Amino acid sequence: MKCAPALRFIGLVLALAGCGGEAENPKNSGGTGATAATSSGGSSAAGGSTADVVIDRACSVSSDCVVQSLGCCPPCGVPNPSDFTAMSRASQYFQRSACANVFECAACTVQPGTNILVATCEQGRCALIDLLDNAVTVCSSNSDCYVRAPECCECGGSTDEYSVIALSSTSSLAYSTLVCSPTQACADCAPVYPAVALACVSGHCQMVGW
Repeated sequence: MKCAPALRFIGLVLALAGCGGEAENPKNSGGTGATAATSSGGSSAAGGSTADVVIDRACSVSSDCVVQSLGCCPPCGVPNPSDFTAMSRASQYFQRSACANVFECAACTVQPGTNILVATCEQGRCALIDLLDNAVTVCSSNSDCYVRAPECCECGGSTDEYSVIALSSTSSLAYSTLVCSPTQACADCAPVYPAVALACVSGHCQMVGW
């Protein structure tokens, strides 16, 4: 295990100029474009309130989208999808006033195998994907699983033990469909992956043994 340094974490976003839309919860509910959101949950355990934010989810391709914490600081440990959302890559740089005074986030113990959330573009909107609840990780035995970089292109992607993800060996094309742009071309190379232990746990491929 390694300890991540104290990070300055960008909070959730203010509305992008000129965008409209319907009010929604900050999770991935219906509507299009920039969407106003109201939370009834008070403050995030990781620091900062999740109330009254506006999120822009408009996208054309999956590379337009990113995963973002709903709190001013990302939670430590295995991500809980309810603490995160997917949004426009451009909109993540807009900091909401509720997080203006959050300059540093607490250091977390970073664990391999916790990269389980990805963002995709579905019908023009960014959507959050929990890999442990998606068909791309479905398995029957440990031998059904393999490890890969989380980016569309494995060649040049992140291959350290804190970034790689576990997928079903039959889902390579399905995963590419989730995270790649339709016209995206990838270089041909053989990435060197870390020696990680994979297992089929509750029907889904996961990294284990850390």
